[in-house]
Amino acid sequence: MIRHPHFSHLQGWTPIAYHARPEPAVEWADLRGHAFDNAFFSRTVDDWRAAPHSPTVRTDLSALEYLDEQPSLEPNLIIAHPSRCGSTFLARLASVEEGTLLVSEPALVTQLLSADLRRGLGSPVDDALRRAVRALGRIRSGNERRYVLKLNSRMVRFLPNMRRAFPNTPIVWLQRRPAEIVESNLKHSTYPAKLLGERQRTGWVLRRIALAFLGATAFVDDSVRVLDYRDLPDAAWTQVTQLMGLEPTEDLIARMRLRARTNANSGEPYAVRTRQPLPEDVLAIVHRTLDPMYDALARRQTHREPVTCRSSVTASG
Repeated sequence: MIRHPHFSHLQGWTPIAYHARPEPAVEWADLRGHAFDNAFFSRTVDDWRAAPHSPTVRTDLSALEYLDEQPSLEPNLIIAHPSRCGSTFLARLASVEEGTLLVSEPALVTQLLSADLRRGLGSPVDDALRRAVRALGRIRSGNERRYVLKLNSRMVRFLPNMRRAFPNTPIVWLQRRPAEIVESNLKHSTYPAKLLGERQRTGWVLRRIALAFLGATAFVDDSVRVLDYRDLPDAAWTQVTQLMGLEPTEDLIARMRLRARTNANSGEPYAVRTRQPLPEDVLAIVHRTLDPMYDALARRQTHREPVTCRSSVTASG
């Protein structure tokens, strides 16, 4: 263990980003006192930035190793998915039990793995990944007992890294009918797609979704549970609770049902939206390219017992 006493003042702080330039650095913020109950981790960071706070601190990767001695949670569930397939909905259901920490789409994880893919980190990436995810699951209030990590859709290609870093953590691949995903992405375009013209935006959306399905086709194996959006919310208490080692009590199911009545992103009462039909040429591409991958993943059955969470509060080192 490399010991750096000058990192001791960062105990209890949270890594929020990895910067490859101008020099490799992990950025830390003191998020103590800020509840991790937002639908996305970036919103937690935004709320922190909007309030008076101490400045962030940048360190090299060795800080992750030094601070890894602090009591931390390892994920009880990792959710992988294509964009706009109900993953935020599932993550909110999976984290409804009191004492469950939800860290949704942390930029830090994507930045670390992407930087290693481009230039290398100068240290084993799976070690850095493990320490970063544990740092995001650091015990702050003392009430945290479980930890749900939702990846962003670009992370599917890194599933082997996640499995090596957390071999005992259940991983779920959540998917949805590709035409529904494409329509939803076009309806709710995000940056940079919202800046593009209609034809370019459609191409960008199709490529983004195809990359997620290609990653899943390559890396979703027998240890990954495949779930479908159409099976929600019931699958949350019939399957996900089992994976997380939770007892699906009547009280827990009732709270999940109550959570299911609200919009996962806004918290407002859920309202069914009328979907717009896709243009025929776009629908033809979806049927030809995305549907076969969706169908192949749906057919994959778990041939051995899926990984069931055995994670606990640990102090590494």
